[in-house]
Amino acid sequence: MAVFGAGGCLGGAIFGFLQRASSIFGTGLGGINTPKCICATGSSSKDLNRILYTSFKAAYAGEELFSLTNVKDEAYLVNSLKGNDAIIMGTSYQYEIRPITFGSFEKSPNDKTLEFYLDEKPVSWQRVEPVDDYDSNFFYASIKACQLAQIKHIVVIQTCEIDNVQQYYNILKEHNVPFTFISCRQELETCKGYSFVKGIQGDLIIQPCSIENLKDTKQDTTTSTKIARQDVAAIAVQCLLSLSWTKSRIISVESNGILQQEDDKVPKKIMRFDREWCVKSNLLRDKLSFIE
Repeated sequence: MAVFGAGGCLGGAIFGFLQRASSIFGTGLGGINTPKCICATGSSSKDLNRILYTSFKAAYAGEELFSLTNVKDEAYLVNSLKGNDAIIMGTSYQYEIRPITFGSFEKSPNDKTLEFYLDEKPVSWQRVEPVDDYDSNFFYASIKACQLAQIKHIVVIQTCEIDNVQQYYNILKEHNVPFTFISCRQELETCKGYSFVKGIQGDLIIQPCSIENLKDTKQDTTTSTKIARQDVAAIAVQCLLSLSWTKSRIISVESNGILQQEDDKVPKKIMRFDREWCVKSNLLRDKLSFIE
């Protein structure tokens, strides 16, 4: 398993859930050095581990879990993906100019590259606006590399409005790798002070969707209701656990508000979280059971 841009807020949450799920027997996601963070420089290590330490009970990702990748070199990208069965990535990233980490793919001591973060970076930074079509070109190169590396399934997360969503869909279909395309129909927000034991935060609506409906329906930015990034991360992991890897599909995700919690006056049984990769993930499993 691998996550593109796991140094970002959404990418880090996905990595954390994958890491927990991979450590639990019976999920089928386990393996040596799982999951991997596909990134450009070693700076993502600090950003990812900050997320893991605060949200996943002092979890940690060592150097062996990072693949520092020259995404402009197809062979380099393919080599970074080899050995993984499934990939989770986005349609859009945030970028930052960073020095190329020594001993990776630098050609001179002062070489720089674009580091990429899935959704957004968790701390203050100087964002870079890449040239037009950079996202779509990056997406094309990533999907092509997945095909060449014989990846079995790709989970793609659309976190923002995409005018040319048909182009992204066509790229996925062209390369003939089974995929799950998750379209977030509302803006995302980060739950402050989040820990995985808090589990699913929103009353989520998860439905199958066609490319025609996706093109005709705009992202709803008029409502104050937003989707928790941690919920989207959990959905991406649950898709790998619940849905067939041999089929392709599009699903839309919305939040109907905060998930109603149990009455504090009702006695609660003591829960063991060592067997939970995400508390209340059963809610996602039930919602996905109706999707092919």
